[in-house]
Amino acid sequence: MNLRPSISLAVCLACALVFTANAYAQTQTVLTEEKVLAVLKSLDRATRAKNLAGMLAPIASDAKIKNTYILQAKQIVVTRNRAEYGSDAKSFVQEQYKYDCVRKHIQVKILGDGQSAIVTDDNQETRTLYGRGVRWVASEVLIFNVREGQIVIASKEGTMRFIENTKAPFRVASSKRYGQPTSRSAH
Repeated sequence: MNLRPSISLAVCLACALVFTANAYAQTQTVLTEEKVLAVLKSLDRATRAKNLAGMLAPIASDAKIKNTYILQAKQIVVTRNRAEYGSDAKSFVQEQYKYDCVRKHIQVKILGDGQSAIVTDDNQETRTLYGRGVRWVASEVLIFNVREGQIVIASKEGTMRFIENTKAPFRVASSKRYGQPTSRSAH
């Protein structure tokens, strides 16, 4: 009795079943408001914890990111791809300042195909660096897509407005990036 064809057939059927199940699972990933909010929550948690991998995980490899910074009468527009965003995120993680972000007015619109969503929100960021706190308010529009069974951010566009400087206890900041001394001397 020759078992070789039977084993080969069984392996082929098993592979076909695995590939079919994987393809079925990928097509069954449907965006819901809860899933989108969970991705935003994990992104914010990773940013607060300065977890670089967590910050980059939901960003698509071909993501388009555009931020407009409004500083008094000036507007500065910064566009980045994922690699540039990753480089900026790495610098952010290395800095020794406190960061917090609170999202408000989150609106999720799931598109008809269930594979895309548009999210708008307002968030307030606070950073404490060199003994000063800086607050920004941002209005964002994010586009979420399902790709290969994963929910990713394909596009992010935001307008950030500087709102105030606040006094904060002095914190030691990194001297690598800004060329500043790492401590202050009393005069």
